[in-house]
Amino acid sequence: MTACSYTWEYRFKKKQCPEEIWSDSEEYCIFHDPSLDKDTELFEQKLKEKLERKDYNFRGYYFPEWTIFENIEFEEAVDFREATFQNANFSHAIFQDASFNYATFQERADFMNTTFQGANFSYATFKEYANFTGATFQEYTDFREATFQNADFTGATFQKDADFSEATFQEYANLWEATFQRVDFRDLEIIYRNLKQNSQRYGNYSQAGEFYYQEMEMKRKGTRAKGRRLWLEFYRRLAGYGEKPELVIRNSFLVILLGAVLFFFCGVARVSTELPAEENPYIIDYSLESLNFSYTTCKDFGYCLYYSVVTFTTLGYGDIHPRGYSHFVASVEALTGAFFMALFVVVFARKMMR
Repeated sequence: MTACSYTWEYRFKKKQCPEEIWSDSEEYCIFHDPSLDKDTELFEQKLKEKLERKDYNFRGYYFPEWTIFENIEFEEAVDFREATFQNANFSHAIFQDASFNYATFQERADFMNTTFQGANFSYATFKEYANFTGATFQEYTDFREATFQNADFTGATFQKDADFSEATFQEYANLWEATFQRVDFRDLEIIYRNLKQNSQRYGNYSQAGEFYYQEMEMKRKGTRAKGRRLWLEFYRRLAGYGEKPELVIRNSFLVILLGAVLFFFCGVARVSTELPAEENPYIIDYSLESLNFSYTTCKDFGYCLYYSVVTFTTLGYGDIHPRGYSHFVASVEALTGAFFMALFVVVFARKMMR
């Protein structure tokens, strides 16, 4: 019978598929026939025979419906270049060297907890969902110019270099808790920057913000200048690199609480028409020796907390005045409050604009 007409270039030479044309096709073997309604039983039977004789050349194959390679250990290099999958399950498989260059995954591609000695997914296309959760990449991993619709790398481990340059993430991408053990922080910064730019290109600004946060994390960890590293650490804790307005709110409450404690012990004077003449002004000035948890103590601390809020927000009602060292505390808190409020407006507006 006539050999399959599928050919490819190999070291500047043209190679041809050795399989025979199958009965329902005039051009291709059962493996390279792109028809979705081809004989799946025959396909699976011949695929099983190839696996049994450890023939791992699947270049250009069209896999119908579900393709299951779960828990299979490929003892030699595997070639899936230019292959087309409908749904593929490679979970828990072990690859010595896997080539998926230019492969197309029409629907779900499951590589959960898969182990790769070496992996090449350059120019591969994942049209629906790519699941790499818990996968381990022990050698160099190539995802250059790969296209993902949705991708999940949660808990994946990259033990050596990983190249995501020019990779495209059109909707959802998750690299949280992924571990890059031997990748330089500057390389990781570039990876996350590319992911951020791709997310922005496709209008996924929320995800772009998450990748920007990771980009800044890699920049902080890779910075050798001590002053620059300390500033990035401060910026991270202060506002999450401008991506987490909730941190600004939390830190504002902490500053207000600290101010209340300092006013409580440094002294403030309450002036009110509600107080008797002999108690006007009413002095709040506690020491550790005089501290007790009575109703009066709690009420006095409440007034200090109120004064701290008023000072932080620069309202200045004038019903409570600082005494002694509280003048310095009030000055610092007023400046800090003005800065925090401006920072919150900037960070919140940045998030809302997305």
